Amino acid sequence: MSMRFKEVGKRGSKYTQCPICGKPDWCYSYETEYNGKLTEYVVCNRFVGRNSIPGFRYIGQTKNGTAKFVSDNDVTGATGYNYEKPVIKKDVERLSDKKLDGLNRTLLANLKLEDYHRKKLNEDGFTNELIELYNIRSYPPSDYDRKNEGLASINPTRSQLARALLEKNNGDLTGFPGAYIKEYKDSRYWTLAGYEGIIFNIQNVYGEVVMLQVRLDNPSPKSGKYKVFSSEAGVNEDGTARMPNGCGPSSRIGLVKPKVIKDSFVCYLTEGWKKAAIASNVFGSLFVTVQGVNSYSDLFAVNDRGERNIDVLRETYGVGMFVIMYDNDKFHNDYVLQAEKNLIDCLSGENFKVATSAWDSYMGKGIDDMLKAGYGFQGLKLNLVAG
Repeated sequence: MSMRFKEVGKRGSKYTQCPICGKPDWCYSYETEYNGKLTEYVVCNRFVGRNSIPGFRYIGQTKNGTAKFVSDNDVTGATGYNYEKPVIKKDVERLSDKKLDGLNRTLLANLKLEDYHRKKLNEDGFTNELIELYNIRSYPPSDYDRKNEGLASINPTRSQLARALLEKNNGDLTGFPGAYIKEYKDSRYWTLAGYEGIIFNIQNVYGEVVMLQVRLDNPSPKSGKYKVFSSEAGVNEDGTARMPNGCGPSSRIGLVKPKVIKDSFVCYLTEGWKKAAIASNVFGSLFVTVQGVNSYSDLFAVNDRGERNIDVLRETYGVGMFVIMYDNDKFHNDYVLQAEKNLIDCLSGENFKVATSAWDSYMGKGIDDMLKAGYGFQGLKLNLVAG
């Protein structure tokens, strides 16, 4: 079989960008038979190290001094990483926060941000500095869509990402939200679930990344724009799991810190990580983020270290007051308004000062909309309701 080098980004190449350096030109790929199997190689003209990356194993330098890699996947077989045919388990518990932190950070370290996602984030109020501060990345399409619909991505395939996670966690991803075992013909392998989009990381009160959230590229009216990274999908009619060994992250609060904390006595609480990240850096204050207006129970729960999250905020950061910053539609939504009243009771019962916030409707629905429209802290109306 003859070898034909194909420059990335050119017609006929399977890559719009080099999978090693991420650049759209100058690097090459080719396929050739080796021991009777079609094998894929990548020659990167920019890579200066000698390390392997997820999905590609470094095998040496070419005569010209460029880096040469071989694909770790059999391009003629099923996409996915077969790690000694993993065992399907019935009872799955979520991993500890420490292990979640390590795996989530490994996943993010192997992802890059697509240019069109960066543009979207810039339009929403995220500077490039904030993007790097919060390590915001792109989550790629499924391997099936990439192969059958020709979707391009600068990121590794999900099977390659799963392999990086497997190497981090001794070959088992049971209990990691977003990972599950897929069965294809006679193979069984780990892969990752979810739709493509912008991926945010949500940290607990200790700074551990305990949950990921994806801003979907193609949200449906019913699904909403945001989805937590999860592989909790229920069961089939025969009682088997739809995503074997998968699980969900459960309802978690997140703590968002600004680049510079100007005041930690007052902590704001809002629904949604994205708006919290933007507002946190405008105010210079801590923000607690919840997944839904009624999803604040984790704030008062005992964590993996045997401490209540609310106590950590009080004792570690000196928080003495909460400002509830739910969207402005609460005045037309009894569900949101009742959730706010219930949260006020919980926080005042813990002897915190509590205030609610509002702004004129023409300024926007959420605090991020208000700030994007150019209305600063002066546009806020605070109402002390406890303490």
